[in-house]
Amino acid sequence: MVRALNSPLATPKGASLSHLPIAGLFALAIAGRALLLTAMPLQALHVVGDPALVSAIYFAGSIASLCTSLTLPLLLARLPRPRVFLLGGLLAIVGPLLAAIGSVPGLLFGLAAQMASVAIIEITLNLFVLDRVPRRRLSNFESLRLFMSAASWIAGPFLGVWMQEHLGHGAPFLAAAGGALLLVVAFLALKPQAVRQASMASPLVAVGRYWRQPRLRLAWFLAFGRSCWWVMFFVYGPIFLVDQLGYTRETAGAIASAVMGITLLVPLWGWIGRRITFRRLLIAGYTLSAISTLPLAIVGHPAWLAAGLLILASVLTSLIDGAGNVPFLRAVRPLQKAEMTAVFMTYRDGSQLAAPGLFGLLLTWFPLASVFIATSIGMLGLSFLARYLPRRF
Repeated sequence: MVRALNSPLATPKGASLSHLPIAGLFALAIAGRALLLTAMPLQALHVVGDPALVSAIYFAGSIASLCTSLTLPLLLARLPRPRVFLLGGLLAIVGPLLAAIGSVPGLLFGLAAQMASVAIIEITLNLFVLDRVPRRRLSNFESLRLFMSAASWIAGPFLGVWMQEHLGHGAPFLAAAGGALLLVVAFLALKPQAVRQASMASPLVAVGRYWRQPRLRLAWFLAFGRSCWWVMFFVYGPIFLVDQLGYTRETAGAIASAVMGITLLVPLWGWIGRRITFRRLLIAGYTLSAISTLPLAIVGHPAWLAAGLLILASVLTSLIDGAGNVPFLRAVRPLQKAEMTAVFMTYRDGSQLAAPGLFGLLLTWFPLASVFIATSIGMLGLSFLARYLPRRF
């Protein structure tokens, strides 16, 4: 029985059926975001006309998300979690509607609202996970969550661009707003308990507590690096395909959706990680990601070869997702889970802030190839950092 539950195909079933609604909320939350993964950067490129300015817009939006993550513990101490979640849902509705206007102010405020909503929704949902999923089942739940989200990740990038081309530029943004509304309805249908954190530290105190714990620091940096690679892919991948290789917007969306199809392999990567240890899986994943990303800076023709290398790099980078957020979930102390979760989730905000900021500076003086070179160097460094994980992890 144990061997059956740990097989690669049976991994998603390893989580209890009672956890399916929680995993379903993650899938719904991702649906709206996936529609905008390719549509948003292409919309920004259409409005401002310069990849460096696209980086500036994402940089500004990420500041709002980072501020939201750091101040969220104080908000959770004053409001029950369901109300905080509903605030995130409201921002997830308003953000795409503002971005649909098609102006620079609309993009700035819309992207900021959408990124802030992601921070709120992910943190509150991760707190639900820590409350309701036993620690021994966390790795199985991570596989279940990613498996259930696969359809959104696969269909969203292409569908968003297809809607832009055939239904109008605002169509995917309206659909994303509608998906956020559905998420709110589904959340309320589960009748969540009005849990409130009675004692929460200030953001600076929480960050200090987090930073003094080596395993939590390591988990943050590893997640930060993984997220930076995907920020690079979803912001600059479509630009690379359309602006450098000459593909159509729909083709770029189709390639992005094909890449997201690799989420179906995440349970397999997780199964392999449990067999060889997640430490070895992460070392291999970061190393292979670095090796496969570097050729993108060199190969530009033929276009099909460059696109194929981009897909290959994505598949190899997905090895890292086999571990999910398990390094953090296993390291966090139960009494600190709310504060530490809020700090840990800033890895996403940090990547959305640091990656466009660094790449924007590089693109000021260098061509797009510099983005791939910098990303490769960063992933190679993280492969050495992953060696500090416990050997039995």
